[in-house]
Amino acid sequence: MNRHNEDIRYVINEEKRTIVAILTIPQTEIVDEIANIMNNNANRFFQVTEMIASPAMLLTGIYRGIAYAHPEDEWNVDEGKKRARLRARRQYMKERKRIIKALEDVFDDIEDNVERAVKFTKNVLKHIDEDMEDLDDKDDEKDEESDKDDD
Repeated sequence: MNRHNEDIRYVINEEKRTIVAILTIPQTEIVDEIANIMNNNANRFFQVTEMIASPAMLLTGIYRGIAYAHPEDEWNVDEGKKRARLRARRQYMKERKRIIKALEDVFDDIEDNVERAVKFTKNVLKHIDEDMEDLDDKDDEKDEESDKDDD
């Protein structure tokens, strides 16, 4: 998580003994991270552009974590903030995990397709090379026959 891109605010209600952490993450955080990871690898990027651009890839952007202090518990704002912040971050990470898993599945499919394409291309090249050799052999035979006829 790029912590410099996050914004966290707290709503403290001493009367209700609650602290709410409101964590805001840019909706495009994962898309930006993927673009950086791919490091301008245009071929792969274009293959997943449609999925990345879909609403399913956007983060909710705002995550709330609530910490309650029971009447018998000691009121501690710092501890409450920490609990609320962790709960908000947990919501964010669960959503992030869902999105990353979806992308992992797409990249696995892309990898499979690339492997099939490479295998197909190698096979076709092999057959082309064999056909070229056959033609070369026929040319050599014709040349030998022509040389015999000249003698």
